[in-house]
Amino acid sequence: MDFKIAPETENLRAKLEKFIADEVLPLEKQYNVNLNTIFPQEAVDKVRKRSVKLGFYGIEMPKRFSGKEIGLLALCILEEEIGRSGCALGGFILGDLGGPSRGSVLFDSCTEAQVKKYVMSIMKAEKTCCFAFTEPSGGSAASSIQTSAVKQGDSYIINGTKTYVTYGPYADVIILVAITDKELGAHGGATTFFVDKTTPGFKIAEVQNTATLQGTNMEATLTFKNCAVPVENVIGEVGKGFTTSMIRINRSRIRWASSCVGVAEKLLKLSTDYAKERVQSGKPIAERDVIQAMLADMATEIYAARCMVYDASWKVDQGMEARKEASMVKLFASEMVNRVADRAVQIHGGAGLTIGHPVETIYHRVRAARIATGTSEMQRATIAKALLKD
Repeated sequence: MDFKIAPETENLRAKLEKFIADEVLPLEKQYNVNLNTIFPQEAVDKVRKRSVKLGFYGIEMPKRFSGKEIGLLALCILEEEIGRSGCALGGFILGDLGGPSRGSVLFDSCTEAQVKKYVMSIMKAEKTCCFAFTEPSGGSAASSIQTSAVKQGDSYIINGTKTYVTYGPYADVIILVAITDKELGAHGGATTFFVDKTTPGFKIAEVQNTATLQGTNMEATLTFKNCAVPVENVIGEVGKGFTTSMIRINRSRIRWASSCVGVAEKLLKLSTDYAKERVQSGKPIAERDVIQAMLADMATEIYAARCMVYDASWKVDQGMEARKEASMVKLFASEMVNRVADRAVQIHGGAGLTIGHPVETIYHRVRAARIATGTSEMQRATIAKALLKD
């Protein structure tokens, strides 16, 4: 395996770094946006549309969708850069959760009619979409999916509830996983659909503001009551929704881990700079062994997590099965960034506890990393299952 960054990938990373510094961060200042605020829709739309013009939005998508078909390793390098930058609107640059860049596996299964009606408008940032999988009764466990889709004539009648749907409050299109065969359940009986928000029977039941690694997200509980969705809205094959979704989720977990690496790098930089500047008893605290040990531990764990991210993403790019590795890297990186954040607060002392200080803000945000895209407990269960199966 070769983790050497290709020149074209490094050029993309540098271009992304410049875009964030020259346009995204000034935009955040203009709209008074930070990790603790609800993002104004106007600011979000500006980032999305500008990202489309620069070629970042949906960059991993096939060229037939106006993407650049970059691999997961290259994509993770870009995610890492966004995390390192500390920008609050970074989650909208490459495509939001459930949107183009995270849904390439799903969209590659779309019919030409679906591409024309949904995919291209999403790729152009004319429409937004969300991915509805998690349910109130079973969380993210596929075996607990209760939302049903029963075929009646030329339609599927959908009933059920999805919760903690990121960007659900303002998505134009919902990508929904529902059970079409109760006997087979999630494994062979789950199907994925496009559902328009204008579909009769669809309702946004509740909106939650949640703290995430990338800022304050608006999430929603969505209800479907006798929603009639035409058969042409089935994505891929009937009954193959869980398989396709898991491929997508594995990629998302690796990408999430790369974001953790980037955020941890940000924390390390803040801590290193502070240690050099903060003077106690006549000398910088950076000269103290205990501070040096904490910085060394932070850097070592970041290095380990980055190597795991690159290894797992490389395997995916080679077409290898990497479900176990995806869970491993997500588990390690999400817990790593929490340990790094804790040390960063300790190094900053009272300053690190000041409300609004970058370290204090990130410290609270990284807690979400151990829950999003599957809790640490779920990752451990997946890893153990794979080990015992071998």
